[in-house]
Amino acid sequence: MRRELLTITVIALAGVVMLGGCKKKVAKPEAVAMSFTATTDGDGDEGGKTSLASNGAVLWSSGDQIKVNGTTMTLESGAGSYSGSFSGTASGSHYVAAYPAASATITSSTEGSESVTFTLPATQTLTENGFGNGANPMVAKSSSNYLAFRNVCGGIAVRLYGATAGTMDKIVVTGKNGKKLNGTYTVDYKGDTPSAELGSDGTGAITLTAASPVTLSTSSESPTVFYVMLPAGAYSGGFNVKAYGNDGTVALLDNDFTSVTTVERNWLYLLATTQVSGVPAVTTSAAASISATTATFNGNLTYAGIPTLTEKGFVYSSSNSTPTTSDTKVTVSGTAMGAYTYSATGLSLGTKYYVRAYATNSAGTVYGDVVSFSTSSTPDGCIAGVFSISDDSGTTVRQVYFSKGNLYYTNGAYAFQDDQWGYVDSKETSGTEYDKFAQGVAQGYTGASSSSISGYSQNWYNLTDNEWCYLLNIAQGDNGTSSVGTRTGTASGWHYSKVVVHDVNGLVILPDGMSTDNEVLLQNHDAPATDFSSITDDDWSTLEAAGCVFLPCAGGSDGYLGSIGNYWSTTSGIRYLYFSSGYVNSSNDYSYYVYSKSVRLVLEK
Repeated sequence: MRRELLTITVIALAGVVMLGGCKKKVAKPEAVAMSFTATTDGDGDEGGKTSLASNGAVLWSSGDQIKVNGTTMTLESGAGSYSGSFSGTASGSHYVAAYPAASATITSSTEGSESVTFTLPATQTLTENGFGNGANPMVAKSSSNYLAFRNVCGGIAVRLYGATAGTMDKIVVTGKNGKKLNGTYTVDYKGDTPSAELGSDGTGAITLTAASPVTLSTSSESPTVFYVMLPAGAYSGGFNVKAYGNDGTVALLDNDFTSVTTVERNWLYLLATTQVSGVPAVTTSAAASISATTATFNGNLTYAGIPTLTEKGFVYSSSNSTPTTSDTKVTVSGTAMGAYTYSATGLSLGTKYYVRAYATNSAGTVYGDVVSFSTSSTPDGCIAGVFSISDDSGTTVRQVYFSKGNLYYTNGAYAFQDDQWGYVDSKETSGTEYDKFAQGVAQGYTGASSSSISGYSQNWYNLTDNEWCYLLNIAQGDNGTSSVGTRTGTASGWHYSKVVVHDVNGLVILPDGMSTDNEVLLQNHDAPATDFSSITDDDWSTLEAAGCVFLPCAGGSDGYLGSIGNYWSTTSGIRYLYFSSGYVNSSNDYSYYVYSKSVRLVLEK
């Protein structure tokens, strides 16, 4: 099917105006200021340029420029109409005009041998129900200031629709059998109708790109139409048309159209209406908020695809470096384009994971790039060091992590101090929830739930008296009368040191297998009768990174802040860890329960 392009005509709006006020003899006609009215190739109907009227007429657009005898003139009025006004200085009594000025060279304006050379563009603007600015070259000739432009190309109409709403932004048209579609186009206009010949310097494809995505029709009866202007001639085998979305990255169409094998000047040929479809497009960004068991996945749906998106989310795996929906898959609700996230929980400690975003519609499933991350090898809220403990003199040995700080109770919730040297400044009133937790089974209180620490869900617990003694290699009882066995300790066999960290006295406990390189930063190893020795903040940072635990001397309700440490155990009989400048031992003095207020929890490895 073909459709005629209507004509453009330029009509002079004003007569010749001579420049200056005196006569001057010249060897050739003077250049004079003239006003031209230009109309498109038609029979009095609308016609013209970058946009098409419903009847196929080509219309002038704002900013259009024509070239008249080598002079470029800009449209002054008539945008949106077939008739437009142009003004400029022109010479001669016979005029040859060309549109668009930027790609035209008037090679002869002599009456009877008129010719123009155009450069037909390989790239054009994708325009709904029209063609790109400058894509439809035209010529005119006149011995007056009325210029009737004639189209020198024909074109094809690409008619597309989707099963559901979607966008596209690029079309590539290729001539079959190596036919060239652009390049130097020489127009001979000696007769009543212009004829043209394409040179050999062009290429076989035209790419049309939209300034912004075009939303496609969902109706085959009224598809979205795009016009592609082509040099007149024979096209053996027809054309291949490709369509794309998502900035030209998602293929929506790749069809051969073989029914149109000839394109005549001034005619549009309608290609078969075709349904397009294409997969969505997603990207994956780096995971964030990574902890021992959690992470936040980040993706972006950049193109919803055609038909409508049915599902989006993430896939991840610790074993498959290119995860698919056959691995662990999590979905995220919504079909709107844009960024989306998922908070993953239940991840394994110290594990490398591979994750990527995915999206699915009926055209298929696509994936973003793979990003990887590793969870922390230390549980959330814990110090990195691992410590061996035993409640039965070493017969059964378990390993634990210590919480990142002492326990405290505030605003109705339990939490950990932000730093290991932090402690509660004053004991709360007897009978509060804090007291219940601190005294634990020693006084028969129920105590707080082990999973009620603010921000954490793990099952925390407190050490028994035997476990404290085994951990530090100290004898049980006020006078050290009962041995409970000991862990191996560090590489040198040391277990603790009394130090001053951040101006706070306390006890440093060395983790299992700590290297001697870090141990040299400490003094008074396993020496209960010595005083507290100071270490620098930098040295403490090194020790903490190596997994050391610091128990501050938190004193009690009767004072002794900074000089005595009383740490509760869960053993009946008010047993607790006690240390000061002269002691590191285990105590069961009932009277001391009112003084003790320090609780340091552990988590099973």
